[in-house]
Amino acid sequence: MVKEAVALELLLVCPVCQGQLHRKNDESVCENCGREYRWHDGILDATPAPPPDQDVAEKWGLWEQLQANGEVSYTEAPDLNLSIGKREDAKFFGDFADLSGLTLDIGCGPQELPSYGAGVKGSLVGIDPLMGRQPRDFAFVKGIGEYLPFADNTFDRALFATSLDHMLSPVRALKEAARVVKPGGGVAVWYGEVHDHQDEPKGSYFTKAAAMLKRGDIAGLAKAVAAKTGLSRNRRAYMERLQQPEGAVDIYHFFHVEDEALREWIAQVGLTVAREGGLGANRFVYAVKG
Repeated sequence: MVKEAVALELLLVCPVCQGQLHRKNDESVCENCGREYRWHDGILDATPAPPPDQDVAEKWGLWEQLQANGEVSYTEAPDLNLSIGKREDAKFFGDFADLSGLTLDIGCGPQELPSYGAGVKGSLVGIDPLMGRQPRDFAFVKGIGEYLPFADNTFDRALFATSLDHMLSPVRALKEAARVVKPGGGVAVWYGEVHDHQDEPKGSYFTKAAAMLKRGDIAGLAKAVAAKTGLSRNRRAYMERLQQPEGAVDIYHFFHVEDEALREWIAQVGLTVAREGGLGANRFVYAVKG
């Protein structure tokens, strides 16, 4: 487990109304609204299905298609789509976010431990709609960022590590992150690494690779190398199976995070940008709760 163990069940509340959960065997029932949530092999599924809010519910079908696409990519090419192994960008983000105390990773992915999680000084809790590999090296609950099953003012840090553009409602997810973070705590967002190399101008592969290396675009470089090597055959095979759903910007995302929009969302949920950073195409923002 990452650093200190967490008594996860003591932190859990209803993700919709934050009422207390009463567990009986493999079911937890909210004492306030009566919603029921199931446990599977010791993992709580706190996904409110169907979602209670129209802005989320109306995108549910599209979200399920994008999730299915993501699950294929995580299985077929995990090193290109997940934060695993020694990654400079992930280490940079972990250092930037200052992962101390109790940290919540929103959209943590299906891996046993994300690369940036190795630097956690304290305890890590992850939430993701994919059950992923079990057991994990950190406390985990199945769910979505728009409805976090945790009480107000619980965490010292909350993270969106390339996950905000997978949310059905980024503002609702950021608002939830702000709710569960303690006063003085922060929300760290990593975004901007999405890059379609098919749209790059024609030119020498080595010239483009050198340019990506110079600007620190490690994720982009990894994808370019994969497209140039034998792995490209596998990538083509699984990419051809994936379809871009109507209403999505690509086969994985609802939208791409833009700098100005993110700052508007952060202000809208009552957070204040404290610092910013970057590494090549990657952008990092840390916002604090007053």
